[in-house]
Amino acid sequence: MIMDESIGYWYAFLLGLIGSLHCIGMCGPIAVMLPGRTETIARVVTGRLLYNIGRTLTYALMGLIIGFLGRSISLAGYQQAIGFIVGGGLIASVLLPARVRGWFLTRAGIGRMVEPLKRVVGALLTRGSNSSLLFLGICNGFLPCGLVYAALGSSLMVEGPIQGMLYMANFGVGTIPVMLAMSFTGKLFNAAVRRKLARLLPVGVVILGLLFILRGLSLGIPYISPDVDRMMEQHTPHGHG
Repeated sequence: MIMDESIGYWYAFLLGLIGSLHCIGMCGPIAVMLPGRTETIARVVTGRLLYNIGRTLTYALMGLIIGFLGRSISLAGYQQAIGFIVGGGLIASVLLPARVRGWFLTRAGIGRMVEPLKRVVGALLTRGSNSSLLFLGICNGFLPCGLVYAALGSSLMVEGPIQGMLYMANFGVGTIPVMLAMSFTGKLFNAAVRRKLARLLPVGVVILGLLFILRGLSLGIPYISPDVDRMMEQHTPHGHG
């Protein structure tokens, strides 16, 4: 496979960790509004962990499904192209104006498709049971998010459904620290703080995009841009001609 598993999982974790700064403006309000603030500390912590576990389970399921496609792409030898596409997409997500990104979402009709899901999320926000918070996280994982789509695209660089599932699970774990901080200390992330983080986010996203492009270039640089042909030879069983 093109992306070494252990390194690939670290890429996924970093994508979730750095990209989750984006969540402060998008999914952050949901984290702040999670019910159960009047409960005991133990119940509050448990509920918020279950919410984030729910999101991660959804991402892992998506990775499992996409992994079947990733295996086909691996066999066809297109994983290098995926590196260029994902890296270019991450950089484009920073450079493209917000109105252009909104136009793509509108043209795709994503907003209309997720309206029923948004109503379910709204209803679950009024409940405080652990099962409701877990299901809320599962549902939230399906809401449109460019960061999740970028992670799914990059998961095509690992081969197989299990690897895809683990890749997206690591991505989900990477998003948890910021989301937990939002749910416990949402008031600390005021407008001024969000503006400062918003200025840092594009830098991190561009760096990740460049790393994906470098991997696709196969320059023979350990960990950053390994030799793809040599890796393919190592993972190809030698049989009788």
